[in-house]
Amino acid sequence: MKRFVIVAVLVAAVVWLLNTSLLATPPEGAPKILAHRGIHQTYPKDRQFLVNFKSRRTEEGSALAALLDTHSAWRQAVFGVYGGGEPTQETLKLVDGMRGYDRNSAVGCLARYIAYGWTGVVPAACQNTLVIVPGNYAPWLWGWPDRFAQRMKSAGSEIILFGPYAGGDFTTGIDSAEDVELVPERFSGYVWTNRAETIGPMIAKKQPAS
Repeated sequence: MKRFVIVAVLVAAVVWLLNTSLLATPPEGAPKILAHRGIHQTYPKDRQFLVNFKSRRTEEGSALAALLDTHSAWRQAVFGVYGGGEPTQETLKLVDGMRGYDRNSAVGCLARYIAYGWTGVVPAACQNTLVIVPGNYAPWLWGWPDRFAQRMKSAGSEIILFGPYAGGDFTTGIDSAEDVELVPERFSGYVWTNRAETIGPMIAKKQPAS
């Protein structure tokens, strides 16, 4: 029994060392706001966009890939795609370096990471992609926030932090003062919000002075 307890303590210590943010390099940079914009609003010329596929038509992904291949400036402006599984996956297949997610890929990444991310291994489903993190599930992710961010960066992925998930689509943003508390003090990923004008300044104030 004594030997079992010693082994258990040693294993717990190793897991803690592998996943504590206290020993991780703090992320550099400030959070980046991902704001929902309506079709009648203006768009700054220097901003990048996340394209949302509303349908499951594969040909929409092919059409976007063709447009981006023809207009190089547009390719630079689109940093990711999401939404319907078929067009999203078609775009990822046809456009080199494009990142994106659909519901299945987002859930698959998080489920695998929760299962064995404590080892430090980043699942293939979480590599070179956009990793969706609902704010209320973030504490369950091994190494959150700094160690997790470090691993995703090393795997070529970007983190998008959402508001609390309560079922349905991943569309709930960081939209209230209460939600802002879900954003780590040191966070350089993307923050999804539907109230950028209000939430942006609140998040900026929360970040430590450089």
